[in-house]
Amino acid sequence: MIKELNHNDPAVAQLIVGLQKRSYQLEADILGVTSLPPFDEGEVEVQSSEENFIGYVSEEKVYGFASYEKLFEGYLITRLGVDPDHLRKGIGTSMLNYFEERAMYPLEIMTGKDNIPAVRLYEKHGFEAVAYAETEEGIWLVKLRKEK
Repeated sequence: MIKELNHNDPAVAQLIVGLQKRSYQLEADILGVTSLPPFDEGEVEVQSSEENFIGYVSEEKVYGFASYEKLFEGYLITRLGVDPDHLRKGIGTSMLNYFEERAMYPLEIMTGKDNIPAVRLYEKHGFEAVAYAETEEGIWLVKLRKEK
């Protein structure tokens, strides 16, 4: 079940940071890098974020999380992570469905261009690549968008 997460609560922020580091480590491994910007983010940054957070919760445990920002038109999904021990169980799909059912379109998200599992998930949901950018660290990102 998808629930809103109160990221201002220190315990919830700690949970998000831990899950974020574990899930983004998988992306770092896929991309062949040792660090990604989310690794540097701590509880204080999560608590002070102006993003909205949701979580995939089952039996009072959070197995996935996402955050988003309202744009002038639509929403930008700023992060989406799933506990690596619970991949391929529909958690990412459930969170994307949450956005699709409630969002104003377009929906936008960015991920590593070579993070094929994530790109495929987004494409399966109708997202299309609209732009590419290289970070200072030399990581290629793809921006994907879904129109209604």
